[in-house]
Amino acid sequence: MKLSYFLLSMVVFTISVPTSKKENQSFKLGEEVSIPFDSLATLNDKGTILVFQFADLIEESRCPPRATCIWAGRATIELKVDKARSFMLSHGDLFRRNEIPLTDTATYLDYKIYLKGVSYNQKTEYRKKGKYFITIKVEKEKISTKP
Repeated sequence: MKLSYFLLSMVVFTISVPTSKKENQSFKLGEEVSIPFDSLATLNDKGTILVFQFADLIEESRCPPRATCIWAGRATIELKVDKARSFMLSHGDLFRRNEIPLTDTATYLDYKIYLKGVSYNQKTEYRKKGKYFITIKVEKEKISTKP
């Protein structure tokens, strides 16, 4: 009886312990990649390895499903790169009157990061952080050679 109780306790404990392993996918320079919320994507560019994480959905002011809105709205996210840097990027209406304009691009080392989209799969998942994914594209920063 004690053995059964012990085994049952171990099963319950094992199921209730959250796993901290994040989904991680690889992608190439110039390729668009979709990253689910709190997941990772790794870029390996000739030995330079960058790890991107969709860390947070900061703002979602785009028009909700089945609603009529008078402005386009925007989604703002936090993107972490190599756990060392964090960027706030937005998709949608980046310029609102009397506000500091937001951006959909960031520069890290010699790389330009483009936020191509902030999405969710179903209408019922609107504003549910864990159901969102972002699409990014990373390219080499073009160095200006002005005379």
